[in-house]
Formats: sequence, structure tokens, C-alpha cells
Amino acid sequence: MKCFLCNRALTNPANAQRGYGDDCAAKYQRYLAATGTDESELVRLANNERSARWVRNYKTELSKGNTRRAQECLNAARRASEPIGEWVTTGSLVCVAPDTGERVPQILAPVFS
Repeated sequence: MKCFLCNRALTNPANAQRGYGDDCAAKYQRYLAATGTDESELVRLANNERSARWVRNYKTELSKGNTRRAQECLNAARRASEPIGEWVTTGSLVCVAPDTGERVPQILAPVFS
């Protein structure tokens, strides 16, 4: 496994599990602070099916040193993790998502209580 920030090989199992080495730990903490998040929020977002890809994109942008784009990815992950809300039935067998306008067959639309 390699450090996602500097791309060097990680030989310590603990470092491999967290995805970055001791040399990059301070840099990573500065990036987290600059984008207004912490590791626990990233773990929560990464465990959400809808926001996981945005967390991967966030880390990719951090590895490039692009904190502005990383912030955009983080905000997208936060939005993606929010509940969708009620779907609107169109009167046919199609429902419309309230946030995106996506049209899906009624049997596939999520049900919220």
C-alpha cells in the first residue's frame, strides 16, 4: 500500500491502514483543518454509499495539494450524505426525486417514513 499524499510505500501496518505515513501525518492534519473537517467525518462520509466516491475524490485532490477542489468534493460528499426526502409520484408508474428531478420506476423509489 502507498501513502495517498506522497505515493511512497507504507511499511508500517498501522500507517497502511490509515492510508498515510508518519511524514505526511502533520500535512494531512493541516489539510483537514484547512477544509473544515476531521477524520471522523471523513470515515462517516466514506461509509455512506452515496458520498463515498466524493471522499475518494477529496483525498485525490488533497494528494495534489488542491485544497479548493478538495473543499468542493467535501461539500459534495456532505450533500450526498443528506437524506433525499420524499419522492413525488407522477400519477403513472414513475416517481421523481425532489433534489435531482431523477425519474425512476415507482417500484425502485425509496420509501421514507
